[in-house]
Amino acid sequence: MLKQFNRFIILGLIVAVAVYVTITNSAPATIHLGGTSTITATAGVLYLAIFALGCLFTSLIALLWGVKAYFRERKLRNQVRTHCDFVETLVSGVGLMAIHEWGQAKDRWEDILASDPTNTLARIELSRCLEKLGDNSEALRVIDSARAQGAATIGILMRGYELNKTQGNLVGAKDNLVLLAQKHPSQHVLISLRELHLALRGYKEALQIQDKLESLGFRDSQEENPRAAIALRQINEELSETHRDQALGELIKRHSNYYPALLLSASRAVKRGDTTVAVENYIRAAKISKRNEDWKSAVSVWLNNEHVQPQQRFEGAIGVAKTACKSQSGLGRIEAELLLIEVLLAANHFHEVDSLIEKFSRLVAKTISTPLPEGIQERFLVCKGLYLVQTGKAPQSGPLWHELAHQKNIISCRSTYQIEDPSNGQKGSPSPLLSTP
Repeated sequence: MLKQFNRFIILGLIVAVAVYVTITNSAPATIHLGGTSTITATAGVLYLAIFALGCLFTSLIALLWGVKAYFRERKLRNQVRTHCDFVETLVSGVGLMAIHEWGQAKDRWEDILASDPTNTLARIELSRCLEKLGDNSEALRVIDSARAQGAATIGILMRGYELNKTQGNLVGAKDNLVLLAQKHPSQHVLISLRELHLALRGYKEALQIQDKLESLGFRDSQEENPRAAIALRQINEELSETHRDQALGELIKRHSNYYPALLLSASRAVKRGDTTVAVENYIRAAKISKRNEDWKSAVSVWLNNEHVQPQQRFEGAIGVAKTACKSQSGLGRIEAELLLIEVLLAANHFHEVDSLIEKFSRLVAKTISTPLPEGIQERFLVCKGLYLVQTGKAPQSGPLWHELAHQKNIISCRSTYQIEDPSNGQKGSPSPLLSTP
């Protein structure tokens, strides 16, 4: 009721203003419309007519803008609704993939592509579902069609690389990575491209990629010396046996601390009977890696060398073991000392073994605060027991063998070492112990 009353008041005010304008402007006025057309009336009436026409024109303009705004708002609402449907379908697809429902997830991505064929994310995820369903060729076709339509995004190219590599098409995988490296030369992309070039034996191209990696400041966490690794791979795959040793020697001269090349050169030297080169490279490799297995390999080269006298063999092996003791620290030093004890036992240098066994326990207590690893403890007990047996103190070794009986690898340990009665051989002659340390 109050609202209607307010409306009557406003209407009355408008009429009052109109009457006031008409009365106060009662003089005649003429408007020339052009040519001979004119309109003559009181000035107040003309003023009111012009005002009414202005209001009508403004209302029409406002109506036009309103209609346009309505359709624009309707379009935006449809877009928002479509986007919400897309997000809902996307979340559903991702969730189904997370629980390995590949078939249902595939349907979700196909629904998205049906409404938006240019959606690259849906194409990528659809290809993943197809791959999991075992249809690799169709998965690759989805990615290739996206590339053909000009959607060569980072995700599409990376997916193309993965699928081609899975199917063994290294050339196709390389093509995708080449384009990707031009768009986004990340460390992962460049390293993957370098490895593909190597797989295709494109060593020159692999070195060019390595140059680009270094120019961009990237560092390979998996390989300390990529250039040496590329050269070593080329040696192994392209050179004949007759030229391989020479190339390895040249590679080691350029990259003296490259561990894999040193190991390969040492193993090849063992096969051709070059003890000096084999031992030298094993020692250099051991100093780089700090691994006692490399020291053992150097010792084995001497012990298994049948081209020299036994005394020279044992002297060489003892020299390597002593070098290992000087080079190692911590637990590595303990293993090196144990290796020296084993070599001295094999050479029947019992007077040196006696002092080393006494020092060994003190070295362990001084070096580490935790118990010795089981394998090292077993080796020490065996060495100590063999020392007692071979020096005529076999009864004293009984507690050691009982302790060994409780160790896991007693059978393998007993088979590694040969107990020899010293009464059957000449005192001081080399024993066959540790033929393979």
